[in-house]
Amino acid sequence: MTYTEAQVAAEKDRHGSWLAQQAGVMGTGIGLDGGGQPCIKVYTNRMPAVTKEAILAKLQGIPVDFEETGEFRAL
Repeated sequence: MTYTEAQVAAEKDRHGSWLAQQAGVMGTGIGLDGGGQPCIKVYTNRMPAVTKEAILAKLQGIPVDFEETGEFRAL
């Protein structure tokens, strides 16, 4: 199934608080996956495999792209 940017954004908003509480999640956003389709971007710093699996299970087919960025720091 292909999701619109609005559908992906709605799912990100719906699950945003839960995502922020997961081990290794530094932030979330909306972006494009490798195929150019809208997805939820999950920025991580060494996320455990079990956390990645839990996120994918919770989002039930919504496209997710994990990007290891390290910690975010305010300047």
